[in-house]
Amino acid sequence: MRKSLYIISGVLLMLILWGTLFHCNTRRLGCGYWLDIEGKRIFGPTIDIPPEVIHVENHDTFIIIKQLPLKTPEEAVYERTYTYPAGRDSTYYWIIYKTNHRYHGPMLYDEYLQIRKYIKL
Repeated sequence: MRKSLYIISGVLLMLILWGTLFHCNTRRLGCGYWLDIEGKRIFGPTIDIPPEVIHVENHDTFIIIKQLPLKTPEEAVYERTYTYPAGRDSTYYWIIYKTNHRYHGPMLYDEYLQIRKYIKL
């Protein structure tokens, strides 16, 4: 009786640990791109958009991202660094093409609208 209680307790403990180990705060965006919900960043094959991602529109062939970069540079954490034309106090936009892994960004709102119009989004 005692042995079966230990076995059942062990199995339950393993199931709980298994569930917490694989529960993560990410959302798959397709074609190798992921949104880290807790960290507010995007990871992908050709781009890592650092925090703070404040809005994501996920479509079949592209992803549109609205970002407010952190005030402090993230060079120590990320492989790539990005130049923000108007500084880190502005909102930036990104367009990622999932199929060919190309992207536009970071760009200000006016440039974002021009590119959207040009590529007919």
